[in-house]
Amino acid sequence: MSASLFTRASTAARQLTRNVNTQELLDKSKVYANKAGVLMSNQASSLAKSAQGLSPKIGGFVDCTTYWAKVTKELAKQVYTKEQLAPPSLAEYQPARKELLKLFKTENLKNITRQDAVKATVVAIEVAGFFMIGEIIGRRNLVGYNV
Repeated sequence: MSASLFTRASTAARQLTRNVNTQELLDKSKVYANKAGVLMSNQASSLAKSAQGLSPKIGGFVDCTTYWAKVTKELAKQVYTKEQLAPPSLAEYQPARKELLKLFKTENLKNITRQDAVKATVVAIEVAGFFMIGEIIGRRNLVGYNV
């Protein structure tokens, strides 16, 4: 609608320049400029009104998210202190590291039975599947995955 108003204004300006009556040109230009200004003003105010309707919703969402993030943080602190959780010390870490490295030596991989390999494959597929499902739920669509 506004595009046609601007088109009419430019057409009128071109026609008036042919007649070279500058006063008439100025008057018609002012009329069309006022109409365009009113139209733009109405569109801007309607856009502002719709944005004002969104503002409390977004603000409420942000407040709710902030609140639950703080609650989760405090709950995690309480569990951490009550269960006496702490990162592993160097003395606890080194034996676990040695055990893990021993599992991946080629001598141990040669002694794996078919049943153990099938179990490990099933567990790996389950882990990958749960990861993909979590990502799909997080993204809320299947786009981007070769499922």
